[in-house]
Amino acid sequence: MEGRYIVYKTNKVVRRVSFDEILYVESEGRQIRLETECGTLLYYEKISAIAPSFDDSFCRAMSYCYINLSKVRLMSGGIVNFGCGKALVLGRDSFLRAKREYYNYLRRSIQS
Repeated sequence: MEGRYIVYKTNKVVRRVSFDEILYVESEGRQIRLETECGTLLYYEKISAIAPSFDDSFCRAMSYCYINLSKVRLMSGGIVNFGCGKALVLGRDSFLRAKREYYNYLRRSIQS
């Protein structure tokens, strides 16, 4: 994932956000929410424009939400807990799908 990033651009700021910084990416109407360890970044973009650049450490939890599995510490009771203390609540089906992806991700990480 080294060297991979998303360009965050608003009227006042242009910033490069490394995939390593991102906890999850969520679409909110016409805006994208990048949740990072340091805070939240909102900008106008379609999630379909950035999703193809994600590698196998990102999992599609819902049609509008991708989770960075390398930042997940614990998944339990419909809640995704990240190493920095932040959490993301998912619905039942979305949580089960994300938990299965997380388990597969951990197994791949151990084997390589």
